[in-house]
Amino acid sequence: MVDCRKCIELGQKPKPAKYTNPPRCRKHKQYTQETVCRVCGETFLKRPRRTGSLCSTCWSNRGTAVSPAPVAESSTDQIVDRIVDTGREVSVVNGYLINDVETLKKRIKFDPLKEKIYDTQIKAYQGYMRRLDGKNTQVQMFSISIKIRPNNEQIVLADLKKEMIDEIRKASVLIKTPKIKYAYKSQHLGELGTFELHLGKFVDFMSTGADYNLDIAEKVFTWAFEELLSRCAHEYHLDRILFPIGNDFIHFDNLSRETTHGTAMNESVGTYYGVKKKARQLIDWAIMRSLEVAPIDVIVVPGNHDAHAMYTLGEVLEAKYENIKHVTIDNRPFPRKYYSWGKNMIGLTHGRDEKLRELPIIMPVECEEHSPGTWSGSTFREVHVGHFHHRQKIESLRDYKGIGIRLLPTLSAVDLWHIGKGHIGSIRSGEAYIWHKMNGLSDTKFATLSRDSSLWTK
Repeated sequence: MVDCRKCIELGQKPKPAKYTNPPRCRKHKQYTQETVCRVCGETFLKRPRRTGSLCSTCWSNRGTAVSPAPVAESSTDQIVDRIVDTGREVSVVNGYLINDVETLKKRIKFDPLKEKIYDTQIKAYQGYMRRLDGKNTQVQMFSISIKIRPNNEQIVLADLKKEMIDEIRKASVLIKTPKIKYAYKSQHLGELGTFELHLGKFVDFMSTGADYNLDIAEKVFTWAFEELLSRCAHEYHLDRILFPIGNDFIHFDNLSRETTHGTAMNESVGTYYGVKKKARQLIDWAIMRSLEVAPIDVIVVPGNHDAHAMYTLGEVLEAKYENIKHVTIDNRPFPRKYYSWGKNMIGLTHGRDEKLRELPIIMPVECEEHSPGTWSGSTFREVHVGHFHHRQKIESLRDYKGIGIRLLPTLSAVDLWHIGKGHIGSIRSGEAYIWHKMNGLSDTKFATLSRDSSLWTK
């Protein structure tokens, strides 16, 4: 008796064939028609009376995700890019490798600063492609069409920004700084903290018991900064000055007088342009005044009221003081910044989004990521936090002793919103910290605004 040919092809033990021609055994007699599977593309023998074109593997896996059949590298994707009156129309015919808008944007080198998409159409359908082994297989194809027009606003803004920054860099060479020969002998750093100024806030004496507007905020800042700087310079010969800015230095962040997160600041005064200009003038004055004492490092700490405004202001300061060797500006877009001074590690954050008890865990990780070796070389560590508008010192978790979390006070007056929430009684003050390079925190200075002060009311 003749052996089954199918058993021989499959490498199985041959069985006698006596039922069909070509000879097949009882097991293989029903598989007589060769068919290509429409999913995986493999050739299989289909039963004569069975409909459909799925092999046994794809039939058992029906309803689940199946990997597409491998196709040749030169696919049938055809990109048509033509110029029209409104800009460009880009379409893909028989798209297989290009199956979404993002892939198409990469292929045509779409520039979001110069172009923008205003219409998109995507259609999916079944098509056939030739596989690597030369056989055809059914796959899902896409027809994608996008319409592009020039983004004139972004082009103008980008050009204006570049032009402005270039002009500021050129002008920075002409800035006259005090000609002082710094001693660098005392090993003391002066950290001048004038957080939470809220420039642009409006407070009425009749409603809150204090007056606060743009002019009063300017006078309060200059008085507090001069008081802290003069006291530190008189008692200590500072080697360097650390001046953190931001932390809600400006009360609102856009033309609609809203914070970074969109909260309306109804109790505000001045325009966005005027407030931002005043903020730059105050910071410029503070930097130039500090240079009369020691070199200065400025760190921009984003707040929840002024994150965007302070970042753009930081870019201007970077360009302006780029050629001044005794001034450094740290405007990196990080929510938390760290400053190393000898054995001291000072962390700066606004504190709105982090949990205070987690800061001692976050600090060592980020210190090593941003400045490797600074954490292991430090002994005295503190994190200075704004946002809460009152002075307090929190001992860190028991497992992380040695890391202090210091909540800093505010110089601004309490408005109606804070009074309604019961956030009252905070002392309006600025603080300065004297850090010895090897011995840690040496002294603390205060510039406290009392109710009897002429700056409390108009």
